[in-house]
Amino acid sequence: MARVKPGSGMAVLWVHGYTIDSTIWKDLWSHLPARCHYGIDLPGHGASTPHIPGDSLDGLGRSLADAALRRGVRHIVGLSLGSIIALEVCLAEPQAFLSLTLAAPAIGGGPVDADVGKRYRELSVLQQERGSGPWMTELWMRSPPPTFDHSEEGLRLKLAQTIDQHSWNELSRSDQGICGAARQRQNVRELQSSPTELLILVGEHEFPAFRRSARLLQHFRPDAILATLPRTGHLCLLQAPRMAARLIADHWSSAEDHARAHKHPKSRSS
Repeated sequence: MARVKPGSGMAVLWVHGYTIDSTIWKDLWSHLPARCHYGIDLPGHGASTPHIPGDSLDGLGRSLADAALRRGVRHIVGLSLGSIIALEVCLAEPQAFLSLTLAAPAIGGGPVDADVGKRYRELSVLQQERGSGPWMTELWMRSPPPTFDHSEEGLRLKLAQTIDQHSWNELSRSDQGICGAARQRQNVRELQSSPTELLILVGEHEFPAFRRSARLLQHFRPDAILATLPRTGHLCLLQAPRMAARLIADHWSSAEDHARAHKHPKSRSS
């Protein structure tokens, strides 16, 4: 739990995307002041230690679910790579959480974007040739693929400053660190029996692969809410924080109202 913003409302666990860290939630949290927010740094990111060889996706989901429940977390939010981890947290404790929000949704073992895969390979070659440095950030943020498109200048600067701190050590490992773990197949079918309410957020200009993941999630959870944020791309949560906050806050309130009406099971920490 790298960053905590206290609040009186039900607690929320936030899981960031690849090469960034929990500092990116600051603007979004400012629009959700009543909540208690917990932002983690994924293994190999921010203040966290590197991913341990052999660690599995379900093992990471299990440890994060346990940590979240100890802190009374009832809502989970994940962005891009973080959406895979957030989904795994829910799959580890399918009856414990009230809501799950997946933005730029991805599924472990699910649809992938060919251009993004190509960029990962280019980054690996560059890191082997020159090591880590701002040239890695420049290549990672270069379009195409349009990962960072539709980000205003101030946001791009903040992201670049964060990405400059990334070690890129996972690129030189045979298991690819957290990226390799996130490619392990997830059993999304298990969501069908979970009472956790699902919100899926996509940018108007999102990658086709992530839109396919959104449709797969809706296939297994027809009750899921799918919302598109206009004039945004892959990083829709960060590119339209006020709009995203409004949708997420409404989702949380709806899930809490539904839980009170149907006596949703309490978390283990209650």
